[in-house]
Amino acid sequence: MALDNDENTEAVGYIFTAPPGTPAPTLAELNALDLETFSDLNPAWDQVGHTSQDNLPTFAFGGGEAQTKTTWQQKRLRKVAPGDPVAASVALILEDFNLRTLELYYGKNSANPATEPGVFGVGGNFDPVKRAVLLIIVEGDIRVGFYAAKATVERDNAINLPVNVVSGFPIRATFLDYPGKRLYDWISAELVTADEGDPTPDLP
Repeated sequence: MALDNDENTEAVGYIFTAPPGTPAPTLAELNALDLETFSDLNPAWDQVGHTSQDNLPTFAFGGGEAQTKTTWQQKRLRKVAPGDPVAASVALILEDFNLRTLELYYGKNSANPATEPGVFGVGGNFDPVKRAVLLIIVEGDIRVGFYAAKATVERDNAINLPVNVVSGFPIRATFLDYPGKRLYDWISAELVTADEGDPTPDLP
């Protein structure tokens, strides 16, 4: 089938965090969301604000690479997996300069707002915050959700403060196990729909 360039529309995205374990929206809830107010989304989800369009979220993983087991008699005996699990993550750049951004980048404010109003303190431990993560990608009529029940969120690179553009706070969310939840989910009727006309045959 030929490519239909008229069907290509520019995608936009929205990024939220919430306390670990906050449920993801269902497929029906995702498709019904008001993208102006997000009024039907669980109020625990907090939108992170503007993120970079030039540096879109980047999904990555590290570790867990299979290794080839060798012996003196046979150079490629079998594949084995190392002990360390795969670490999956998403990196993005926050472009709002506010308390939410500072806490996602540095960790919790170590200053006491009651005695030190107007101060965001960085104690030096840089303990990452733990949050659930939700990304909503919209392209035309298609909506795709990405959900991780728990992640460590921490700084990923140096802060960029150029004169002629908004600020940039690079952060990375590394997904963690959460009881009763998968590591992460993709949510989309268009991506995850069985083809009833061509069922997958049962394996013997």
